[in-house]
Amino acid sequence: RDKSQADVASALGKPLLAETYSRLREEVWSYRLLNGTVMYGAEVHFDMANKVTDGPIRAAALHLRDEEREHEDANRSSGKDEERE
Repeated sequence: RDKSQADVASALGKPLLAETYSRLREEVWSYRLLNGTVMYGAEVHFDMANKVTDGPIRAAALHLRDEEREHEDANRSSGKDEERE
């Protein structure tokens, strides 16, 4: 909770996008993070004192597409066709 913008920048690096929402009195830093073949989007919300807010760091899988996954999908499709015969 007591993490500052400097702490976040040290841990995650420079954000892809930094936006200020005056009405919400927040600044939001957006990141794209890669974990293996999965790309995540993450947002870190700061209050006007430049501290991370109580809200969770939100992350959602944005994309997973690699040759292994395509290969698995192709094998699954082939297996279903064989089951029908």
